[in-house]
Amino acid sequence: MSCVLTSFYTFCTTNNLATTKAVPMTVINNLTAGVSISAVPNPFCSGSKVNCSAIPTNGGFTPSYQWKVNGVNAGTNASTYSFVPMQGDIVQCVMTSSLSCITNNPVTSNTIVMNALTAPSVSFTLCFDSITTINAAAFKLKGGVPIGGVYSGPGVNS
Repeated sequence: MSCVLTSFYTFCTTNNLATTKAVPMTVINNLTAGVSISAVPNPFCSGSKVNCSAIPTNGGFTPSYQWKVNGVNAGTNASTYSFVPMQGDIVQCVMTSSLSCITNNPVTSNTIVMNALTAPSVSFTLCFDSITTINAAAFKLKGGVPIGGVYSGPGVNS
């Protein structure tokens, strides 16, 4: 951009058109704010913690975050949030960009519905006798599903 000056004073003027040096201008188009979230793990084991993360678009250097679970404010002003969900909990995040020239600000993230894994079903088939007592001979439990599970209960030891 430059400026051209035309003087109306005509007495003793030379180069009546004076032009400045060009000054480069940067046009900043309005940016659109956005945020997407993820929750790991989902599906989750009942009683276990889930970690949520927000990924901002055009958030600036210091965006602010408000996490919501079932529409109720939760967590702190951070891009991550951890909690112990219940089946069907709905998680969202509202981000406010710290940039100027932003549209869609604040912006609400996608919605994540939390899904609990069903508890494993355990069954036991008697192998040796139909009467098992505490003083019976020890035997090894094996073949449980899911693999790597832990057996527990009265009379069970490592």
